[in-house]
Amino acid sequence: LDLDAGEQKLQFFGESTIINIIESQWRTTQNVQQLVFQIYMALFCVPMCVSSFRISDEVDSLMFYIATLPALLLLAIEIVQFRYMGSEYFSADWNMLDLTQLIVFSVLFYLRMNGVDSKALYYPELKLINIMLASMKTLFFIRIYEEYGLLVQMLQSCIVAVVPFCVYFIVFQLVFSICYVILE
Repeated sequence: LDLDAGEQKLQFFGESTIINIIESQWRTTQNVQQLVFQIYMALFCVPMCVSSFRISDEVDSLMFYIATLPALLLLAIEIVQFRYMGSEYFSADWNMLDLTQLIVFSVLFYLRMNGVDSKALYYPELKLINIMLASMKTLFFIRIYEEYGLLVQMLQSCIVAVVPFCVYFIVFQLVFSICYVILE
């Protein structure tokens, strides 16, 4: 009987130690994710929203400069992920969202810094797309909170399921728009 009790204590100690290590790592991960989330919100989302109001050229340029730091941080993270994951990088939905956001921000930044943003035809729409992508990226960070994790995963699966419909719908609309323009 003593041997069984000793083994049970050893097994319990092993399990509780492992559980404590896992919980400690989880808390550390949560703290890092929360810090990155706060930096992303304060230095990327807020400046992008402020720049959408077009207060003045100086303010707009300043907001883009402020948003460049988190964009470069995101680029560095994506490069590390790509090097680690290889071609599997493109199969993850969040990675495609990040890549799309980086491309849109790069185009916006290029147009803004070369002074052709006021002449660009779809510049306001690109800003709107960038803000929408940034809002979706915030969902990625909200997953770290236990209260919202499942909700965010459900929302992600719904969005992924709706994307093919939206693509077909847009193509359908474009075909009829072209026919309308031709027949007009």
